[in-house]
Amino acid sequence: MNIPFLSGTEVSRETGTIVSVEQAFTWCRIDGYDETHPEYGLVESLVLAAEEEIESYLNKVIRKGVFVFNFTGFCAFDVNKYPCQSIDTVKYHNGTNYVDLDVANYEKFKYSNDGVIIRYKGTLPTLEDRLDAVKVTVTCGYELADVPNYVKLAMQLMVGEWYNNRDNGKKEFPTVAESILRKHRMMRV
Repeated sequence: MNIPFLSGTEVSRETGTIVSVEQAFTWCRIDGYDETHPEYGLVESLVLAAEEEIESYLNKVIRKGVFVFNFTGFCAFDVNKYPCQSIDTVKYHNGTNYVDLDVANYEKFKYSNDGVIIRYKGTLPTLEDRLDAVKVTVTCGYELADVPNYVKLAMQLMVGEWYNNRDNGKKEFPTVAESILRKHRMMRV
């Protein structure tokens, strides 16, 4: 069997935004919140962009989502989407179709507040020789109501900064927001 190949695909995300566009209107000091307001689209885009920037900076999933990882074989692996809430399924291809692996054949280890490693044990079934012979489905991220306040504060600072400086053509990561987020960042090696 080849060295296990890892690819992660987002299957779904919780709908909604971490902070509302209405809240962002307040941060940007825009009067008259309304979905027909000429600045609505811009502010909504800034909210979504701030969420993406924060996820990228922190190396974490903010809004809860489901992800599928594919492997050529069974191997211990770090679920690199933090925080990992659950291992939903481990399936393997038996030559005909995908079958659930018995939970007695794997275990998860929590190694930090956010990180999880899956390890396999016992006698494992023979796999079909293919890149997606093993599929692991995980749920990661926060419920919207549980998103940490430091994320919301950083979003507030970013959206306000970007809105107020929208004419200069730069979308830089505000220094204060970075300072707030830095200690929560997951570093990848």
